[in-house]
Amino acid sequence: MKFATEVVALYSEGDQRFLVTINDRSLAIVYFDRLLIAAGGDPFLPSFENNDLPGVISGRAVQALILDDGVLPGRRIACVGNEAEASRLAEIVNGAGGEAVAVAQQIVRAHGMRHVSAATVNSATGETRIECDLIAVCEPPAPSFELARAAGAQTSWDEKSQFFVVDANDDGQTAAKSIFAAGEVRGPMSEDVAVEQGRRSALAMAREVTR
Repeated sequence: MKFATEVVALYSEGDQRFLVTINDRSLAIVYFDRLLIAAGGDPFLPSFENNDLPGVISGRAVQALILDDGVLPGRRIACVGNEAEASRLAEIVNGAGGEAVAVAQQIVRAHGMRHVSAATVNSATGETRIECDLIAVCEPPAPSFELARAAGAQTSWDEKSQFFVVDANDDGQTAAKSIFAAGEVRGPMSEDVAVEQGRRSALAMAREVTR
């Protein structure tokens, strides 16, 4: 099931905080006592030559097009970048009838005039040019920490991921006691870990309500 409500702002009114949301062109104000933020992250595009060429797209976007919309955006798709992300996408592409190439290779440059026609990647034998009609850049997303920080949560620089992440304890509670965070707002992680964080945070919030 897809939910079309988008949070566009967070404000305070005295001691009460509220969200401004938009749904089907209508604005709404949502007051809350506790808030779980699981905003995920934004696509991260590393620097390489011609990375703005049409046909260069994030791996997560390709995955969504295939799994959510039933659209295969290319026939021969270079799944480059992070090994775990690229390998998962390659399975999805191949399962949808496409051909995944250059899986988990590091991209050097994209080729093409008006659209991607090939990718040069670093391989065990040096730079290799591989024909393709789409380049899916498979990298963990940059955490979407802005809403959590606006709500009073603290963020810090994570040396491993090279991203700012939301700080939270094992139950997802942040420095703002009524604000919880789960998933990739706290840094790159697997889907299973993100789901478990969401579960633990929801249980912790429920315990707070019953006290």
